Amino acid sequence: MRAPAPGRARDGPNRLAGTVQEIQWRGATHRLYVDVDGHRVMADLRELKDPPVHGDPVSLHFAPEDAVLLPAGVSHG
Repeated sequence: MRAPAPGRARDGPNRLAGTVQEIQWRGATHRLYVDVDGHRVMADLRELKDPPVHGDPVSLHFAPEDAVLLPAGVSHG
């Protein structure tokens, strides 16, 4: 999954456009929580050199086989 730099959104398949609600630095990775049309999407990414900040628009791109959908109400650890 990739999160292009703010302002560099791309079109294409398997793209979710949204707004950063929360970002966590986890050492070698960043975890983004992105609002996508009212749905909270969590994305774990390799450490970003220039991470987005709260409120930035982002586009998340992913390979279909890398997506994991969880039913509503499932806790994430």
